[in-house]
Amino acid sequence: MIWEVPSFNVVRTLGEHVDGCANLAWSPDDSMIVTCGRDKHARLWDTKSGHLLKKIGRLAEPVSGCIWAPDGQSFVVSSLDKEHSIQSWSVDGELICDWAKKHRVQDVCGSADGHWLVAVDDSQSIHIYNAVTRKLECTMKLDSRPTSVSISVDSRHLLVNKQNDEAQLIDLVARKPVQKFLGHTGGACLIRSAFGGANESFVVSGSEDGSILIWHKNSGVAVEKLQGHSPRTNAVVWNPTDPCMIASCGDEGVIKM
Repeated sequence: MIWEVPSFNVVRTLGEHVDGCANLAWSPDDSMIVTCGRDKHARLWDTKSGHLLKKIGRLAEPVSGCIWAPDGQSFVVSSLDKEHSIQSWSVDGELICDWAKKHRVQDVCGSADGHWLVAVDDSQSIHIYNAVTRKLECTMKLDSRPTSVSISVDSRHLLVNKQNDEAQLIDLVARKPVQKFLGHTGGACLIRSAFGGANESFVVSGSEDGSILIWHKNSGVAVEKLQGHSPRTNAVVWNPTDPCMIASCGDEGVIKM
């Protein structure tokens, strides 16, 4: 469902997914959305009309994530299908290439400058690729399974949420952890975190216990703990044009602003 802000009226309801939608990504110009289905398909939508434009391939496992190319003419989808874990598709629904990487990808993100593509898998690894050449530049091992990953707007830092009740800030250039964020709970379910606030000075995360945690990015100090959802807060995202607004969603099927 698509809501208009600040009226919070529903403007579009997109159907088709029968087993739930695990993730989604807006195109750079907001004209299209890719949704990632547990039914092993990705779908491309026209956001103005709500029409389904393309139904993307059938994989052996659910689609886990999507990122758009900066020009908005193609996108990358990730999946838990180890044989086809990362694929590039055109907006015409044509397969551009299969990256031939043997990971069960939990989540994927791309840098705003188009240089990096980062995938996290279920074997406690981060894989950093050159998004242009598709060459694997670095693999980093973690001490716990990652549940989500995102890149800062300046393309310098990576934010990884993990099952062991910790989110970690990683310097993409130095290839090392530089900060950690504690106070939320992980667990077996997918929990997402994000950069945000003025100049992306903060980190926010959902939590297995239903709360929402906000930290200073540089110091790692928790500055706020909000009552979120019950039983858990799955994902939180910051409004890119309003540093004072976040949106959260939980297992009870409610979205809060």
